[in-house]
Amino acid sequence: VDNTVATYCEPILFSNEDSLRIETLVLSEPPPLVVACSNESGMTLEQVAGVRRRYDQNRDRYRTLFTEIDEISQSGAVSLAQGNYAALGPLMNVCHGLLNAIEVSTPELESMVSLARANGAIGAKLTGSGGGGSIVALCPATADKVASAFQAAGFRTLVFNDPKESKFE
Repeated sequence: VDNTVATYCEPILFSNEDSLRIETLVLSEPPPLVVACSNESGMTLEQVAGVRRRYDQNRDRYRTLFTEIDEISQSGAVSLAQGNYAALGPLMNVCHGLLNAIEVSTPELESMVSLARANGAIGAKLTGSGGGGSIVALCPATADKVASAFQAAGFRTLVFNDPKESKFE
């Protein structure tokens, strides 16, 4: 999924619950995002295997978590398409908590999410498979402050705060 988004530079809503479904989201403007790269790299294969193992040990709990994540993703897609960042931010925060519950976050990713929120991000969550990698923060009017805080802490960032440009620092 991440490769598809990166290749085509379009946000998508992906579901594989009953059947494979990929829906392109049409946005009126790029959202004000800061992506910060951690100093750890996660291995997707390891993360998927770990989630599968924990799911097999407690199917009911994990089904509930997966259902919640799916519902938040659906609501988040609507909020994103509408440019309703006030609704999207809290959904990102709750989704990150659920991703932590399925044990794909790390102490460094948790610290990064906290750093983003403490510096004005209205939503922040890990992105990708977890175990390291990156977080994405929703930063209306605070992207530069959030990016500066990440850079001061030693993280590289990709900033999307102007619909006409983005920059990697």
